[in-house]
Amino acid sequence: MQLHLDLLSSKVDIVRESPGSAFIFKNPDNITSVESMHTFVLRGQHILNRDSGLAPALRELLQGMVDFNTRTHAIGSSADLMASMLLEQQNTELLAQNQQITWLTVAQLVLLMATATGLLLRHRNQQRGKAALTALNEQLRQAQQEAESASRGKNLFLANTSHELRTPFNGIVFILSVLTSTPLSPQQADLVNTVNDFQPVIF
Repeated sequence: MQLHLDLLSSKVDIVRESPGSAFIFKNPDNITSVESMHTFVLRGQHILNRDSGLAPALRELLQGMVDFNTRTHAIGSSADLMASMLLEQQNTELLAQNQQITWLTVAQLVLLMATATGLLLRHRNQQRGKAALTALNEQLRQAQQEAESASRGKNLFLANTSHELRTPFNGIVFILSVLTSTPLSPQQADLVNTVNDFQPVIF
């Protein structure tokens, strides 16, 4: 009997002092049962220490021990049930966290893909812009070369035309200078003077 009381006492102490068994006391019936067991252990120790009337008290103690064995199984079953509920709750929370992590990962992947697509489009736009700028610079260079070529052609044309015109006009001016040394009528002299006045404009 002393051995049984010691075992029951150690079980009660473990349940009362273990931090991991706090969830057992969420059920008020378990608290009542554990306290009853503790009281029973104290009463049993007191009975075993007596010298008289031991037999009836021992029979009563033995019957109480049988009853507490049933309560012990009930507490164990309750603990198993509550542990299962706790594990199920933890599994539910883990599943919810996994779903959140999955959605966050998907969102990050979508964001990365959108960023990569934006960078790719920007790079392509920059390449197209660079190609267009290169083509425009080439067109401007060709246009400048054509303008310079046209300017050279115009200057050459004007130089040739001026030379072709100056030669006969020089002959005309020489003839007019010869005429001024000959007797001329007033009308002829006026015409020669008119030509001489326009000579700087022409040449």
